[in-house]
Amino acid sequence: MKTDLSPQDLMKALGSKGGYFDPIPPDQHAWPMMLATNPGINVFRLWSWMCAHTIRKGRRKGYVCDERGRPLSVEDAAVDLKMDPGVCRRAWRDGVALGLWRKGTNAADKRQLFLNAKVVPVPAGLEEEQGDQDGEEEDDSNTEKGEEKAKLVCTDLFPPYLRLQIKRLPKAKRKNFEAEYERNERLYKDVHADVTVAVRLIFDQRENTIFDKFGIKKIREEHKPKNGAAKSPVRVKLVQEFLPGLERFVQTFEERSVQTSDGFVQTSETPVVQTVEKPEKGKVTPATDKASGDGSKRAILESQRTSLRGTSPSMEDSTPAAASLKNAAADSATDMEALLTQELNVDGDAARRLVAGCRAAEKTITAPEIVALATMKLHAAREQIRKGKIHSVTGLLIKYVPTMCMGVDLQNVRTELRREEERKAERIAYVRENWQEFDTDEQRRALKEFPELAQANGASGD
Repeated sequence: MKTDLSPQDLMKALGSKGGYFDPIPPDQHAWPMMLATNPGINVFRLWSWMCAHTIRKGRRKGYVCDERGRPLSVEDAAVDLKMDPGVCRRAWRDGVALGLWRKGTNAADKRQLFLNAKVVPVPAGLEEEQGDQDGEEEDDSNTEKGEEKAKLVCTDLFPPYLRLQIKRLPKAKRKNFEAEYERNERLYKDVHADVTVAVRLIFDQRENTIFDKFGIKKIREEHKPKNGAAKSPVRVKLVQEFLPGLERFVQTFEERSVQTSDGFVQTSETPVVQTVEKPEKGKVTPATDKASGDGSKRAILESQRTSLRGTSPSMEDSTPAAASLKNAAADSATDMEALLTQELNVDGDAARRLVAGCRAAEKTITAPEIVALATMKLHAAREQIRKGKIHSVTGLLIKYVPTMCMGVDLQNVRTELRREEERKAERIAYVRENWQEFDTDEQRRALKEFPELAQANGASGD
């Protein structure tokens, strides 16, 4: 009987030139064959990430870590996988239920993630106790088992600091919260369904007009509404009542927008809807400042000023809502040029021309946005630069970056910057909420990652 190949020889037989391999428990590569249903792509993506940070050479510490041995969390997985944090947490809990992984049970490793060598599904009702790796500790006095836990499924996409606050509510108050939140969710779905019906009616008519104009006959099929959308006479009447206003909105949007390759973009001179609210005065909490969408815009401006002045913004003297992007234009051109000179490695004259060109195309542009657009352009042209086909990188930026301010590139950059600040704000809010539960090393790491915590909380790593 022929003996098995050695691991190195086996890898070479499979096509690996160096014969490298990663050890893996048999259950960890066999569990998909035992599934009765598909757990979803997010579970498989998270499983791949867990393996890459556990059994990969240089990270074989027994727990999930990076190349320096630093323990990683589900939040780190969400960032690496570019996955919504709530979706990633749900995938984590699904994997715990399947028996793929767990969190530590001892005081020393309770915040660490582990792959299970033996994949055994966890009984229903116990997966949250064993797998809620959001840094949340269960409060036995306020946490019910079985059906009571199932009621919080609607909130499992919330960030950790919100879920922790919900779990700490008294039983009666938590039930009231669940009822009110679920009612709002049902209302949202019904309103969204009816608005969708109205939008479909408007654009069906617009399509018919286009087809008739060119002599094309289209057979329009009737579709049954889903989820009870616009079935009742009352809801049909409501749709008919706001339909004219929605038609006017579509016309106004079309008139005040320009078409790009990826869709319509509003012109900055005539916005269709003004969404920025005037901030209230007074002291705020993390949930109303950087953890909010408006707060994320303010965080972008604060990060710009911080990088220029070398100081950290105070979290306590922040306003709950951001100034509009129009206010970003008030930042001095000198500060913007200084940041571009530092980040893009260009001289002062090039920075001035770049700022002037971008502001001429978009008055509300900020320095971080210009840097992001320039980085995007350099990445797209990297092969041409490497081959020497582009002789002046500075000239490339001055010529093309201002044109990117008028299209979807700027919208994408603003969305990504906002998401980045929201992820940071969520992490800061979580750290502040659970500061007393962190040990000394964890507090020092948090202060090093977020220096503003020292000012906001009066915390010290000593």
